[in-house]
Amino acid sequence: MLRKAWVFGVVVVAIGLFAGAAEKLVYNSYMSGGMWEEKDRAIVELFSSLNPDIQVEHSIVAHEDFKNLLRTWLVSSNPPDVLTWFAGERLRYFVEKGLVADITDVWTDYGLEEIFSPGVKAACKADGKYYFIPLSEDVWAVFYRKDIFAQLGLEPPTTWDEFVKVCEVLKNAGYVPLAIGTRYLWTAAAWFDYLNLRINGAEFHLKLMAGEVPYDSPQVRKVFEHWKQVLPYFLPNHTSYSGDQSTEFVIQGKAAMILQGNWITESYPADRLEEELGFFRFPIIDPDVPLAEEVPIDGYIMSANAPHPEAAQKFLAFLASKEAQQIVADYDVVARPDVEYPDTPVGRFTRRLVDEIVTPAEFVTQFYDRDTLPPMADAGMNAFVKFMVYPDKLEEVIRELEQARKRVFGG
Repeated sequence: MLRKAWVFGVVVVAIGLFAGAAEKLVYNSYMSGGMWEEKDRAIVELFSSLNPDIQVEHSIVAHEDFKNLLRTWLVSSNPPDVLTWFAGERLRYFVEKGLVADITDVWTDYGLEEIFSPGVKAACKADGKYYFIPLSEDVWAVFYRKDIFAQLGLEPPTTWDEFVKVCEVLKNAGYVPLAIGTRYLWTAAAWFDYLNLRINGAEFHLKLMAGEVPYDSPQVRKVFEHWKQVLPYFLPNHTSYSGDQSTEFVIQGKAAMILQGNWITESYPADRLEEELGFFRFPIIDPDVPLAEEVPIDGYIMSANAPHPEAAQKFLAFLASKEAQQIVADYDVVARPDVEYPDTPVGRFTRRLVDEIVTPAEFVTQFYDRDTLPPMADAGMNAFVKFMVYPDKLEEVIRELEQARKRVFGG
């Protein structure tokens, strides 16, 4: 999922603080460039000021380079102690290989289970144990123009049937009901993910992402059947637009709704945000399916062979603290629910998103391209856009998806 604006150049910066300290801690981060690098440095500086007996060796590596180097670091005889990484399947992949440390003691000793929401906690686990400290979140929801809804006498829909009816009213009134830009494919995956979560539930969804159930199953066919119901309401020629370009249709009042992450607040005019823009959770299809939301999470792991485990655990506990996460809350959504967001239009909007979307969720998933393997993600996102453009080729799309699953996962 393309979300945060990381800098992709080859930039590595190492910072050693308090060189005379007795203990050492090696921390490698992908928070490169701009505000994220500034926040990352601020977090390390605060930790160092509170723990002058620990020397922090802090390296910032460009995001794409970091992903390529992570496995090399983790299997080395002298790996970094703490590293940034992703929750969900990308976490579990390295856990299953024995390369990430069990940090359940950090969660229990510092009372973290009482702080984070159920969905976030589930995303930090593998086989019932904790391996991850969450930091930032991308919160997905259906964002809508409140003024357009008010003009047409519409209320935010809560069920799928209501949602389809709202789309029809909007289309008849001359609006594009659903903005989307699929030039870069990944935005279509959000629709597949959410429909699968609402119809089949998070447990089935994650099994599908792991290649354990077939794409030609009745459950997956039902996802496409529901998706087909709203295809007439999407932005025409959506393959010509990027995700950011599709957002402009909402800002300009030409489109009424968009399924997107909280970064929509970065482009929406702040002086119009609270008056014009609202949000609602993706509509419920089966009320018996446990509530799950799409909330990709970035955070921290500890190497299984961390050379300085005591310092690493102390650092991880600090990274989960309100003091550390408050530093990031001035800029982005964070996992810890008790931070204070700025008293600004964006800050107030963010607070509501966390309280109304993230906190009630029993499960959170990490987005299609984070929850499945990269080759499957590539095949899947191509197939989803193909379906959106050529819905009459559904059988061909399903066949291609199942062939890709067998090729990637075997069997």
